[in-house]
Amino acid sequence: MKTIKIIFIFLACFSTIAFANNISLGVVGIYEGKVFNTDSQMPVVTTLHVEKGVLSGEYVITEPDGITRGELFNFRQESMFTYVCEWKDRYGVGVLRILFAANFSEFYGFWGYNLENTVLVFNGVRQK
Repeated sequence: MKTIKIIFIFLACFSTIAFANNISLGVVGIYEGKVFNTDSQMPVVTTLHVEKGVLSGEYVITEPDGITRGELFNFRQESMFTYVCEWKDRYGVGVLRILFAANFSEFYGFWGYNLENTVLVFNGVRQK
């Protein structure tokens, strides 16, 4: 009976790890969308990738006076389709919370300078 319990616990742990890794791979891609920047929404292209098992990304915001490049890092999974990460660009650093569609075709995100104020729009639709 002990052997069955140990096998069950092992399988439960293994499937959770595999599930989390599959979800991370599902988000990989290029997304085009809008980000609320200063006082209006601006075009943004977000690229998410996994390297050595770590999810990270970059974004490029098209502003009236040029482009702003930023980094996305330190991703943490909050729920099945929700991630929280940190962002960094020339304007500063902060937090981005992202909710993906079940098929990862798009995401709705909200950014801010800390976890308590992620209220500004940052979204994207996967590109083919």
